[in-house]
Amino acid sequence: MDIEPHPRTARLRRALDLSQSEMAARLGVSQSTVDRLEKGQRETGPVSRLLDLIENELDGPISTAACNTASGGNGAAASTAGARP
Repeated sequence: MDIEPHPRTARLRRALDLSQSEMAARLGVSQSTVDRLEKGQRETGPVSRLLDLIENELDGPISTAACNTASGGNGAAASTAGARP
């Protein structure tokens, strides 16, 4: 397991104003998986792809500043355009 933090998961979750349990439901994983991702477990496979889609739904990478002012909206429908393979 990687020990480097993976803040993207936490930033996306906070931007959407979701709890870890709610984010887990969106990703189709357990709450403990979201917790591990936020603590540094490497994003892989389908989870990484879903996080890419959520990020695209929010119109691009989520910055720390955006997290502090996020309205928690759902944004436009998810698109695969620009998502990493």
